[in-house]
Amino acid sequence: MFKRKHTIWTVVETVAALVALGLFLTYMGLWEQYAHTKPDAANLSSGRIYPLNEHGLIVYLTSAEQNRLHMLAWMAGFCFLIAVLIGIFIKKSWGRRNLFS
Repeated sequence: MFKRKHTIWTVVETVAALVALGLFLTYMGLWEQYAHTKPDAANLSSGRIYPLNEHGLIVYLTSAEQNRLHMLAWMAGFCFLIAVLIGIFIKKSWGRRNLFS
């Protein structure tokens, strides 16, 4: 029973880590796309008033575009935190090595 429970938590931990990685890579890709395709001048009438700074290149996003970036970053961080917490508290494997087996 213990081994099966441990295996289930390992699967959940791995899936959470992979989802976090996928979300983070999507975030980075979307950031790069926005940085190279959005206008470099603010436009109040179209709602492009939120600056995105890419190493000195400033482009302006709409509220929806900025929220999309923020949600991807927060979801990636949350999934990564879940994976870390499972490793620390559920599997209790953080920094432990069994030297005698």
